[in-house]
Amino acid sequence: MLNTDKPIDKNAQDVLRFDVFAHALAKAIAHQPNGHGLVIAINGVWGSGKTSAINLALQQLEIIEKDLRPKRKSSVVVHFSPWLFTGQHNLASQFFSALAPALEKTFGQKAADAAIAMKDVMVESAAGIFDTAALVATATGQAGAATAAKGLGKLAKGVKKDETTGLVRRREKLQKILQDQTRKIVVVIDDIDRLQPDEIRLVLSMLKSVADLPNVVYLLPVDLAVIKEATNIKITSRGASFLEKIVQVNLDLPNPSRHGLAQLFNNALHELVGHEVTYEIEDMELIRHYVFNAYIKTPRSVNLLANALRVSWPAMKEDAYFPDVVGIEAIRLFEPGIYEYIRNAKSHMLRGQGSEKGKKDKIFEGIKNLAKPEQAEETMSLMSSLFTVFGFSSRRFPKSTDSLFGRRICDEEGFDLYFRWDSDGNVVRINEMRDFQRLITAGKDASVLVEKLAHRQAQGDTGVSAVVSLLEAINTQKIKPPPDNISAVMALLLNHDEIIKSKNDSDFLLPARRQLQQALGILFDGLSPTLRANECQSILENNKVSVDACTLFLGSFIYGKDNDQGKAINKDKLKELLDNWLVRRVKTNKGLGNCDRPDQVLYLVAQTLGKNVARDLVTPFLTDKPFAIKLALDLMNRIHSSDRPQPYRELTEMPDPSIYNLKTLMKMLSEIDNIPLRVTDKKEVEEFQRDLRIFMSNGGKSKRDMAAQAASF
Repeated sequence: MLNTDKPIDKNAQDVLRFDVFAHALAKAIAHQPNGHGLVIAINGVWGSGKTSAINLALQQLEIIEKDLRPKRKSSVVVHFSPWLFTGQHNLASQFFSALAPALEKTFGQKAADAAIAMKDVMVESAAGIFDTAALVATATGQAGAATAAKGLGKLAKGVKKDETTGLVRRREKLQKILQDQTRKIVVVIDDIDRLQPDEIRLVLSMLKSVADLPNVVYLLPVDLAVIKEATNIKITSRGASFLEKIVQVNLDLPNPSRHGLAQLFNNALHELVGHEVTYEIEDMELIRHYVFNAYIKTPRSVNLLANALRVSWPAMKEDAYFPDVVGIEAIRLFEPGIYEYIRNAKSHMLRGQGSEKGKKDKIFEGIKNLAKPEQAEETMSLMSSLFTVFGFSSRRFPKSTDSLFGRRICDEEGFDLYFRWDSDGNVVRINEMRDFQRLITAGKDASVLVEKLAHRQAQGDTGVSAVVSLLEAINTQKIKPPPDNISAVMALLLNHDEIIKSKNDSDFLLPARRQLQQALGILFDGLSPTLRANECQSILENNKVSVDACTLFLGSFIYGKDNDQGKAINKDKLKELLDNWLVRRVKTNKGLGNCDRPDQVLYLVAQTLGKNVARDLVTPFLTDKPFAIKLALDLMNRIHSSDRPQPYRELTEMPDPSIYNLKTLMKMLSEIDNIPLRVTDKKEVEEFQRDLRIFMSNGGKSKRDMAAQAASF
């Protein structure tokens, strides 16, 4: 629920420590001599707690009066908010309409009748003049000094002599009724400084006509700077004297207790998130410290930030990191220029991008120049705690980014979230990472979640799916591998084909196949060494895991640094597992023929069991034309180049003749005219044949090798 900026009205709520001021004000009102009227202005900027302080004073007044005069009734309080009423003549009418019931309750019907009579005379005599002033303001498009002067001049000329006499007579009658009373009426006229300048002047003029009523005390919580600007008609002294004739006592509201403001701020943050949000305590302490010192000056500033967070945080809490949300929302509210600068300088603000000293200094100075001078130091400290580009608090970021607390604003996948309040469809949500971690830690099936991510992309996006983002989370250790089960490995292997589909595997930065292999290696390495051999066997024997998926899985640790020492799995045990796998899955039922990447399978076999085994495995398949085409395309490397808009295949080295019968392969490829092929595949098969002939005629050297050799002479 949003905070409506409602002032407090009980001492128990006084965390800002206005109690001493409130007691002094209440005591002054209570001891005001009978028969005197008084106008007291409580000066403070908007949102500083003026109304709250007056409410506390009124509560104290009731206590003090009971102690002073236990047998008498306490003062009557009247609240009037002129900004609720439009039109100057309506303001006067509503003021007296609010005052009359209090007069009747306190001093009797005669006092009320006198107030109503005053209202009638003032409204009747001033109606035309107020309309004229409004027309002048509308015509000029402003409520400036000239407008006020014309309006007040018309007011003086427009009041008929008998009406002026009647007004004086009625005020004298009301003064006489009030003179000998022992009770007071306290009129709180709030929000005067919310009015337009011409309305402020006319409310004060109306107040001037009743300011000397006996036993009536007016409390005006105002920002005097606003009032003086509104009443200052070109000549400063004139505006000041106009105000001084109305206000007898001018008090400055004490600055709120910093401890109390901090308590308000902390309470607002706690109320917003409770115990549901997790974050590093040091991170929250840093952000809270800098935000508080830079921007939290009044109770209203607390409410502004709290209300902003009540809207933004629920929209992005599944992904965002709460301390970063607090920091950037404070920047947005209190330093909008810096906020726009950051939003439009994404590439310079991200972790690892633009961290060169020259760029860092330029960005730092650019933001510092936009900061308000009085809070520049704290603002820059806040910026440095949000963005690692400034190299601040280096120990903080690695600790936080190792968790699943939320995406950081200084990360590629997190930045846009803080400005759009949503992540792209091709980014895995933090709650999805938490769900994945929970499932694999418990050894439960996580394949459905992985499948969902493999099929999800940003709307209208032709790029990679969200599952690639999950792989990145595994590879950066944000997700911790369970030591006692392979549920995470199985979840990825069962979705192997969906994960590496073309739009994922052609990613320019790091193909999904590479990321998947790295993730499988990390997850398998996290498994207890005593379980690895048995778990590997269960994977290789699972018919739901494709031969291509098994190949990628085996390669994730066979090609790793630990393989030479047999640390992942004992070498002899690994050969035994692979022999059984070849017999059970690869040699039978066209296992190799059904693979999408047969060369990857053969390379794995050659590396572990020898080239002879690989040659014996592939030879029966070479006379199958569809297989020959698939093998040729797989033997070509996938290339990215600025010369071509899309990734393409190119034969960059001669296939190993000790494994492949190249003449048989070339013969099969020359007889594919009647086999339906995509235009791209047909073109690349033709390139394969041409490049392979060059390799064979040059003793295994490519065109590039020959060109490099010629250039060396």
